[in-house]
Amino acid sequence: MMKRMAVLAMAATAGVGLAQEWDAGFDARVREERLDRIPTSNGLGKMAKRDYLRIRTRGWFEMTSEEGTFSLYGRVAQEVRAWFEGEGAKQTSSRWPDETVLDSLYFQGMGLFGEGSRVRIGRQDIRLGSGRLVLDGRPGDGSRTASSDGVTVKVSLSEKQAFEAFAIYNHSDNELAIGNIERPWMTAYRSGRKMDESGVGLYYTDRAEDAFGYDLFGIVKHDGVTTSVDGNRTKLASAATIYTAGFRVLPKFTETLSAEVEAAYQLTRRLGRDDGREAGMVFASTTWAPEAQWKPTFAIATIYESAEWNPLWGRWPVWGELPVLTYDFGVWHDLVHPYVEAKVSPAKGHKVAAKTGPMYSEKRGPAGGRYKGWYAQARWDFPLASGLLKRGDASRKDVLEGHITGELLKAGDYTPFSDTAYFLRWEITYAF
Repeated sequence: MMKRMAVLAMAATAGVGLAQEWDAGFDARVREERLDRIPTSNGLGKMAKRDYLRIRTRGWFEMTSEEGTFSLYGRVAQEVRAWFEGEGAKQTSSRWPDETVLDSLYFQGMGLFGEGSRVRIGRQDIRLGSGRLVLDGRPGDGSRTASSDGVTVKVSLSEKQAFEAFAIYNHSDNELAIGNIERPWMTAYRSGRKMDESGVGLYYTDRAEDAFGYDLFGIVKHDGVTTSVDGNRTKLASAATIYTAGFRVLPKFTETLSAEVEAAYQLTRRLGRDDGREAGMVFASTTWAPEAQWKPTFAIATIYESAEWNPLWGRWPVWGELPVLTYDFGVWHDLVHPYVEAKVSPAKGHKVAAKTGPMYSEKRGPAGGRYKGWYAQARWDFPLASGLLKRGDASRKDVLEGHITGELLKAGDYTPFSDTAYFLRWEITYAF
């Protein structure tokens, strides 16, 4: 806590001394989600029906020096829920403004290590590459925030080649918050547990050749001692250090045919144990994007994650909103998922996507099988309005947009039941 507060105080102090150019804005998101019969993480049970409304609002500011070298960025967020059906329906819906959290506060320096370089210190969103390994620093917070506390340094070797290094320390509790504080545990791998996490990494990106881009990365993550409460007793689980190294290649065969392959090897060593657990992840896809009306794309892809795989800071709905709920805190692992996907843009700003395919497990489930079920997803993103409010810069307009998504999972022989689970959502967002 003190370390984070010191970093944030340094960022704020540096910002006060800037020759100030100000900008600010806000965004609001309203979404209703309805779901039922989704398998639990152990494969033995099913989530009860839930129907709730989530309302998130955020306000941000940015203060920049006149020459643009230094800046200070901050953002606060809060989210409330109104339950219509499910586990929260018997409780009083969250009051507004409920709990307000410091979502971002970082100091940024540009060009300190050459042209194109960037340094950020403080609480910030960190996403590297595909986001399958580094994206969400607070999986226990749902979709309210995704930031991490840390330092990122980007050094450009050329316009299309760059190294990015990062160091992260995320506390399990939500301490930088005010209001009706619930302080959910943000980082642990299972509900009812808490765990601090930290790590460092180096990511290299090369797009010098249009026909063959690639990434290389190495990451070391440390999971602190996990604590859980059983009655009046506190249980401890061993800390672990996770070493991950891999690559991502993006070949482009023709103007319409491209591919992506990402692979990583992982070794986990737990405190006090000599044995190391090995794991791996492979993603491969081929995409055809013919020149046609509606800009269609067609892809065939497969993701493999071994039973011992740890997604690091990639615990988010990368493969779907419904399947991520079958894992505690989005800890993707033990998954083989081939699928096909199609996307079109029938009008300006409109995007329609659909994908489907089976999901398998490397290990046998409680019902004796490895077939988790058949998964399908459809989504429509659409614009509603823009330029509703005027601001000084005419090139920057406020935007009102939305999306509708639906997902199904027909359970296989992995679980002792054969129900069809579903997840439905509509969402409206406004950003100024």
